[in-house]
Amino acid sequence: MQRAAAIRIQAGVLGLAHALGIFGGRCRRCGAAPESGGVLCDACGQALQPRTGGYCPDCGAIFAEESAPVSRCAACRKSPPPWSGVVFHSVYPSALGELVLELKYGRRLSRAAIITGCMAAACQKAGVAVDVVAPVPLHPKRLRMRGFNQSAVLARPLARKIGAAYASTGLRRVRDTPPQVSLPRKARQKNIKGAFIANEELVSGRRVLLVDDIMTTGATLREACRTLDKAGAKSVVLCIAARA
Repeated sequence: MQRAAAIRIQAGVLGLAHALGIFGGRCRRCGAAPESGGVLCDACGQALQPRTGGYCPDCGAIFAEESAPVSRCAACRKSPPPWSGVVFHSVYPSALGELVLELKYGRRLSRAAIITGCMAAACQKAGVAVDVVAPVPLHPKRLRMRGFNQSAVLARPLARKIGAAYASTGLRRVRDTPPQVSLPRKARQKNIKGAFIANEELVSGRRVLLVDDIMTTGATLREACRTLDKAGAKSVVLCIAARA
């Protein structure tokens, strides 16, 4: 059984290595020498394994232990979300979530390669087929303060990996709203309403993959999807690194 577990871990590590397109050197997460010769050591490969069950395929909500099957939650059965599907790699908090925070707040842009590899593997597993990849945008003021948009840092290489066009301006943020994380759940949808406009030339009639780092209540993504829908997007699928 121990050998079988080791083989599964090694397979996961190699799978991520293929998704990242990098082999050799030190583990890209912890700096240790990878036992399998890949991009991650076995311990980090195990920590970065994807979520396999206990979540809703429509909104990604985590409602049970991982051993439970994937099934629609009561909220989505009652009122389906404005997107056609959601793809994510793992839950938050998690090892992947830590990498996202290191990228987002620690400015460790090197973490993007691992995160994007995980997201690309999730898209491949789900059979995602899209025409355009668009990041959730930051308002120009917030972008100047942070210096980069973490969603764009992930979306550009993800588009390349899955063979889709990258639309950096598919969505634009036109309202500088208070950070969603600072607001209670009920206030988030009101806060984000009317915050985006979409570029019809880039999204109309196209299947759009909307990329963000971490999904919590989904208020921002709902508003972004509604904006894309009004602009004529054929469909919108969410791709999230980690689901809270």
